[in-house]
Amino acid sequence: MSDKVSTMEDTKNEDKKPIGPEELRKMHQTLSDFYPVAYLNAWAQGVREEWAEFLDRVFSSYIPEYLLQEFPDNGGGPTILDLGCGPSICNIISASRVSKRIYLADLLEGNRRELKKWLNSEDGCWNWDPYFSFQGVLELNPNVTEIEDRVRKNIKSVLPCDLSTSQVWDVVAVNTEQLETVINRSLNWLKEGGLLIVQGSLHEERYTVGSAMFPVLNIDKETLFNVFEKCGLKVVLWETRTKGSTHYFTILKRK
Repeated sequence: MSDKVSTMEDTKNEDKKPIGPEELRKMHQTLSDFYPVAYLNAWAQGVREEWAEFLDRVFSSYIPEYLLQEFPDNGGGPTILDLGCGPSICNIISASRVSKRIYLADLLEGNRRELKKWLNSEDGCWNWDPYFSFQGVLELNPNVTEIEDRVRKNIKSVLPCDLSTSQVWDVVAVNTEQLETVINRSLNWLKEGGLLIVQGSLHEERYTVGSAMFPVLNIDKETLFNVFEKCGLKVVLWETRTKGSTHYFTILKRK
């Protein structure tokens, strides 16, 4: 693993060749068995309340209104695909309020295995109780078990996914050209009239999982919006939160 960390650190040297999608994919795959628990320990110990609140507003209010306006004859609710979900279900807890067809997709077998452990209520699966408790507060529903059962019921499958890398956009793309490629590949999964809900970071350079360090896309808002424009996407909702670093929450649709 030390060799991989060294390679990732080399990306800070401007004289080095920029890291490519295939190298990023191999970095993640090398750590497939280690990654899920290390990631969850690093990033899922506590609820990210701002992101959870944003998603709940989107799925409890914005999405139903949008569906009624754009698809008045569709009474079945939306299909949700979490591309590059990692070993986490936190992105789709609130989505289960409006969708009975939720699919989780990730590159790493270890991440998919971790998700299936929770879906099957296996020993040693990650404890998502704090997330369900917080969702209960958002829904004014004290029956947390009901929410947990709903999420399990509405997840239909855990799928392999490779956009030539997976995870989230700013983790698998370290320059704007790679970002355009990943976004355009993501759009292959988006139906006409569908929406992309995205969370990312501005002005970041790397993130850590345990002792492993991964490069991420260092981008500002103006450049990011230019990429959206090139990909034919319209920003219909944009919010940011700053706590140490600046995270953005956005909804995108095709123009």
